[in-house]
Amino acid sequence: MLYASATTAYYCSAILLPKALVDQGAAVSAGFGLAALLFVVTIPGKFFTGFIMEIIGRRWTITYCLAGAVPGLALMGSAHLLGSLATVAMTAGAVITGLTVLSSFPAVRVYLSEQFPTELRGRGHFFGEATGRIFSGILTPYILEPYTGSAVVFFGWIAVVLAIGACVPLLFGRETVGQLELVTGPGDEPAAEFAV
Repeated sequence: MLYASATTAYYCSAILLPKALVDQGAAVSAGFGLAALLFVVTIPGKFFTGFIMEIIGRRWTITYCLAGAVPGLALMGSAHLLGSLATVAMTAGAVITGLTVLSSFPAVRVYLSEQFPTELRGRGHFFGEATGRIFSGILTPYILEPYTGSAVVFFGWIAVVLAIGACVPLLFGRETVGQLELVTGPGDEPAAEFAV
């Protein structure tokens, strides 16, 4: 569910956001410009996410990233109500969303892998990612596409999915920072670079 939540925001932004903005009355260039801004700010956002996940832990970083996007989505969803400030609200919402949920993947992918024992990590990660993409990359755009003309429904759907996803690591997850596995070298002796 956690991976599906994060990728729902990604796929809705990558696939449907320009269409939603045009359906809601924005110019085509504004739709693509806002989508481009959303993804450009993920570059510093991913650096920040990678940095803080080793300090505060992956669970709290993921919660910050998913819950932190809700105000940005609320700004984008209510921008049409702000009149002359609509462009500012949309831009601020895109920056907030890009810096948070669309930058969450360094933590989300590592956390997903760490939920499986070492011998199952490759297959488990593949299964988790593939299952999450069925919901976020196939079902959600299919279900949400008829409602792209409604800012409340479009941005509200994403916000609800992210709010639910933000609770998953806190309620059901376990922290993985600082729990390094024993790395062994030849003869089952700890490798020199990992010896304590």
